[in-house]
Amino acid sequence: MRHRLLTALALTTTTATALAWTTPAHTEPPGGDTTPPKITIDVPPSPGQDVWSGWYAGSVPVVVSATDAAGIQAISYRLTGAQTGEATGDLEPLAFTLTEPGVTTITVTAEDVNGNQATREYGVGLDLADPTVEVGGTVLDGGVIRQGARRTLTFTCADAGTAVASCTAGALASGALVPTDTLGAHRIDVTAVDQVGRSRIRSVDYTVEKPLLRVDEPPVIEGDPPSVRVGKTLRATAGRWTPTPDRVTYTWLSVGKIIGTGPTYTPTAADVGRRIYLTSTAYRDGYADTPTPGSTPSVLVESGRFEVTGAPQVTGTAQVGGTLEITQPDTIVPTPGTYANLWTIDGETHETDAPALPLTEAHAGSTISCVQVYSRAGYADATVPCVFPGGAGSVTVAATPGPDGPGDPGNPGADDGAAWTVLAPAAIKGKARVGRRLRAVLPQLTVPAQAWTYQWFRNGKPVKGATKASYKLRKADRGRRITVRVTASAPHLPDLVSVSPVKRIRR
Repeated sequence: MRHRLLTALALTTTTATALAWTTPAHTEPPGGDTTPPKITIDVPPSPGQDVWSGWYAGSVPVVVSATDAAGIQAISYRLTGAQTGEATGDLEPLAFTLTEPGVTTITVTAEDVNGNQATREYGVGLDLADPTVEVGGTVLDGGVIRQGARRTLTFTCADAGTAVASCTAGALASGALVPTDTLGAHRIDVTAVDQVGRSRIRSVDYTVEKPLLRVDEPPVIEGDPPSVRVGKTLRATAGRWTPTPDRVTYTWLSVGKIIGTGPTYTPTAADVGRRIYLTSTAYRDGYADTPTPGSTPSVLVESGRFEVTGAPQVTGTAQVGGTLEITQPDTIVPTPGTYANLWTIDGETHETDAPALPLTEAHAGSTISCVQVYSRAGYADATVPCVFPGGAGSVTVAATPGPDGPGDPGNPGADDGAAWTVLAPAAIKGKARVGRRLRAVLPQLTVPAQAWTYQWFRNGKPVKGATKASYKLRKADRGRRITVRVTASAPHLPDLVSVSPVKRIRR
């Protein structure tokens, strides 16, 4: 063992005082001088204790010399072990420095003028490396520990050059529980010191935070549906925690962004084709805010469906000069954004802005049916067939009767002569701008009318209360299509309806 070798070789001093050794001469030289020289080796005091005497924490300066009453003829030294080298001198001391880690043996030889020799060995150890510290246990450096949690710290120290003199972490023993009662930042320093005074500190930092609530059952989307349609409300289940939280917040997310908060969420058109997730956070005094994971699986949002009660009803007289008019179903949920009125006349489809179809000579004998199509962003279009009087799905348009009734044999051709028709349709006059007033232009008829009635339409839907000859444009009309339906009345004739061309209102 290196330290045993040094114990046998090293001489410990408390100062830099030189120490000398003598060796008896082997032969008696002339003149009777048999006393060998005295060898002196000057080294600094060693910081090592006990078996580690002679060990140093850094480079060691050494001076070797010899004295003799008759005089010194030569002195030399040889280094072996960790560091090697040699040198020879005469009366001058020899100086050198030990710099290599490990044990170096110094062998000094001196000879006086009478040929007497002395030899001495001295061992020096250099420990140039700091000790090492290893930490473990259930506390992680830089980690977070919840208040009151049980976490341990283990540590060991080692030294390659000499040995560990001490390995401590204050009052904390290796394997003991670290303090977790106080909130905030904490640091534990583990300090290792070796036999020559070299040291190393390994710090373990951790932060104590409030405890989390235990999540016994996280809130999820009620019913765990694979998909949901626009307009249908999703609900979060209550969830369970220990202890019971003071309050819980809910967050609805899609594509990583928050789309709603609260225990319910109703998907909109913007959500179609996306998946919706639910997360929640529980709160209680004395505890950290406790988030819960998103619900699994997520919910795919599909287009909504209109809920229609009843069917569009068609009123009016199915004969030339009459008007067929569509009345909306009892309820449509949600309210459509647009309405389309599609009339099928002898197999060909025609769309009207207003839900009315004036019947002309061209319609005589034609079979007419119709549907209304409801549209809204995020919803699938709903197409609903019309119902005619008596529950029929279509009607056939009759010719206009003459003064003696239809097909009066006593007055050939008179059945068409007494009909009144539209020579020029109704129109709208005025600037198409919100805040301005539009006026209905009466249609030109073959027979003078005795009374007129009006109904204004926005995107094919009657505007409530707009039944006068003029209409002041509102904000709701911006970007919409406005029409007016003018109905003429005369004695002994069916009402005649004329619908103006569309006027689109500026945005």
